[in-house]
Amino acid sequence: MAEFMKDPDSKSASEIEQLTKDYIKYMTGKDVEVILTATGEGSGYINGNQSKEGKKDVFILDISQIALEESVATIYGHETNHVDDNRRGREGHNELDSDSAGDRLSEILGETGQSKDFDINKWLSNEENTNSLLSGKDKLDN
Repeated sequence: MAEFMKDPDSKSASEIEQLTKDYIKYMTGKDVEVILTATGEGSGYINGNQSKEGKKDVFILDISQIALEESVATIYGHETNHVDDNRRGREGHNELDSDSAGDRLSEILGETGQSKDFDINKWLSNEENTNSLLSGKDKLDN
């Protein structure tokens, strides 16, 4: 995680997906499907109950947020807090509490939480990364 926060280019899409899945499992105890996007719409959590019965919990990580210099710590702290709220049976859309979780993670990690050097075009030049985004879009469309 520290390596990813310092240099997001160092991780491929599949590594970011696995890292995110492992991180959420560690922080919340929940297994979620991780989908990478680069739409600019932001990261988010869709709990299975929001869709239809039997659907999986899905964590959407919008990597364009990193390219826009949003703190990786903020993204992971904020969105993972939504997963944890859901796991605990709390209202999962409390943005104020989730912002606090992102701020706390940023405080803990300090400047390593900032990813100002992420070159999204370089990252997208890797065909595996582009294909991963396309397959994620297909999953979300379905």
